[in-house]
Amino acid sequence: MLNVAASEVHSNPEPTLSTLAGMTTPTDPTAPTEPENYLVESRYGELAFGPDQIVHMNKPVLGFPHLTKFGLAKLPSQMGNNLVLLQSLEDANISFPCFALDMVNPLIDEADLKSACAGHNVKVEDCAILCILTVRQDETGKNAVTLNLRAPIIVDSARKLAWQTVLNNARYPIRHPL
Repeated sequence: MLNVAASEVHSNPEPTLSTLAGMTTPTDPTAPTEPENYLVESRYGELAFGPDQIVHMNKPVLGFPHLTKFGLAKLPSQMGNNLVLLQSLEDANISFPCFALDMVNPLIDEADLKSACAGHNVKVEDCAILCILTVRQDETGKNAVTLNLRAPIIVDSARKLAWQTVLNNARYPIRHPL
């Protein structure tokens, strides 16, 4: 299961922080070039991401090849701890709400997930599986929530790496109703 620390929401940023494309990083000149913490002003409010919440996409989300650094935050939900936000740390306007799956689940066969993990040298015990959620209006005008089961995001929680992987099994829909 996904092991991510909950993100903090702040009402006022520290005055010692500088803003860059909707995000803030420490301005200390002795700080390393890679900030330890990120504050992102997103459509979900201001989010703070620490080092344990940052992943690098080795195979980026389809359609966003230029974005490779993301923060993971749990989203409050009545569906338990399965809702996770994949927030770009390079563009505050880009985020993906996701549904976290266990290795054994009723939506994607365990064998297909293990094969995806093996393809990226991810140990099963270090693997988190995220499926991107989409909310669209259906033909009646009601909101329909769907999961992309065809291209889950495989997260290696030990190495802090991630890949969006297109599964070969065509039985997994891109828009599976939730």
